[in-house]
Amino acid sequence: MMNKSREAISCSRFAEFPDVLLTLELNRAFAIREKRSVPQSLRAGGRAMISRIQHPQLRATIQEMTTSHYPEVQIARIRDRVKRM
Repeated sequence: MMNKSREAISCSRFAEFPDVLLTLELNRAFAIREKRSVPQSLRAGGRAMISRIQHPQLRATIQEMTTSHYPEVQIARIRDRVKRM
């Protein structure tokens, strides 16, 4: 059962944030497991998702991730945003 804060987020204009964060964390976990480059994998995952992201700030963060040397920084930003929600 969803708690009230998750339910509130899922019904708001920020509903994409937790899903994108989970997808990126899974991307990182599989890259580690398969001994692939984590930054390269995160950048590729961001490029694959960007066309489906509706929220302008989230899309800008993911766009920044696709060219960043340290894409974990953008994941931290998204994680912080979700925590503040």
